[in-house]
Amino acid sequence: MGVKWIFLILLSLFLASCISQNVCDEPYIFFENGCCLDKNSNSVCDEHETETTTDDIVIETSKKINITIKKNEDGYPLEKEKTNDKEKQEQTYDLQQLMKDLDQLYDKKEIDFIQDEDYPDFFNGNEQPFQVIYTHKKLNSGSEFTDIFNPKLWGGYTNFINETRIRWLNPPLEKSNFSKEYDYNEYEHDDYRYDVNQRFIQKTITLQNGKILEYHFINDNVHSGYFRGVWEDTLFMYIIPCTSNLTVIIRPSWERLMIRTQQPIEDALVNWKASLDFVRPELEEKANAILDFCPVTDEYFEDFPEIDFEEVKELVYFWKADLRFFWNLSQNVSVAIEEDDRENGTYWLRQLNMTFVNNEGSTINHPMYLNVEIEMDGERSETFRDMRRIMSKLRNEVVVEKNIVIPEYEDINFKDYLDIDIALYATTAVPVRPIRVHVYTNGSIEISPNT
Repeated sequence: MGVKWIFLILLSLFLASCISQNVCDEPYIFFENGCCLDKNSNSVCDEHETETTTDDIVIETSKKINITIKKNEDGYPLEKEKTNDKEKQEQTYDLQQLMKDLDQLYDKKEIDFIQDEDYPDFFNGNEQPFQVIYTHKKLNSGSEFTDIFNPKLWGGYTNFINETRIRWLNPPLEKSNFSKEYDYNEYEHDDYRYDVNQRFIQKTITLQNGKILEYHFINDNVHSGYFRGVWEDTLFMYIIPCTSNLTVIIRPSWERLMIRTQQPIEDALVNWKASLDFVRPELEEKANAILDFCPVTDEYFEDFPEIDFEEVKELVYFWKADLRFFWNLSQNVSVAIEEDDRENGTYWLRQLNMTFVNNEGSTINHPMYLNVEIEMDGERSETFRDMRRIMSKLRNEVVVEKNIVIPEYEDINFKDYLDIDIALYATTAVPVRPIRVHVYTNGSIEISPNT
């Protein structure tokens, strides 16, 4: 019994000794065989801490991962710095990377983006639905972005359509524009007149990853209140900011936006809007994915305005009026004047030189004739009409020169002025931008339209 009690007493004394050695009063902690100072309560003896503000800690796992912990002067770990990965990505994200990301998004081996020869800021994809990358000046905010793509100012839509046909559309002419009532009545009622409602629609679409612009460009051909088709391809597209100088434009194929003709224009518009409901979900999904991989930041959208814009212009195309009033035809005229030595104050027209250049971008596919009428001092008149075809058609940018030499026996003389009416005719009935040339005795001229 004595031995047992002696063993228990010795064990108790040993345990008490151990416990007392492991207890240290704050701010001290137990380390090895004693206590050490730990003011910042980080479980590290202050005498073992260095003055550096970072520690490299190696964590033993299946892989060794080096983690750097930043600390302040007192040794406390610093709060994690808030960095924006997209801001860093903006500095390195370029056109080539965007092309690769679009390839992956559309699950293509490779989309061939080709730089547009006429619009070098655009890179057009070769796949359906259409993808286009637009490179532009640096835009630092959503408000700058929407200013550039303002539907009243932005002309980039012409990259997708036949711009020449759009140029043929003009505001309706008034009766006062015509010198003859017959010409005005023909303009108003001819079956070959096209009335077009040109619509620009733009609105802001908010997605999970940011904001984009939805854009419509519609040219409805309307006759007596009925939809006869579209004058030019209808555009429906999403304009998506990617970086400060890269924008992505996506749109569905035209086949998915077909509208039946020969229905009231109001019904056609309802059907148009209904067809958009089928293509929007897919486009919005793609647009949201583009916003996700593009480095555009949340701050970019803070001043992105909420836009809901629609404008309709009533325009007209009538081929005769287009040739007479709007065709882009350059005309230069010069004259040779000779003073009569025998009769004081009388002048003779000896030569008339004319040059015509078609700058419209398309050919007038009609036989062309020339008509010149000369009025002397507002009284007598002479006509020089070459009703033979001077050319079979008026090609684009071809220079046409015509010189009329007036022989001495022709009685083309004047004391104060000449008025010369000059017109090329497409067929024998339709003048192309006719002009009146007012000639003074010193040979100077003034040119004005003659409609």
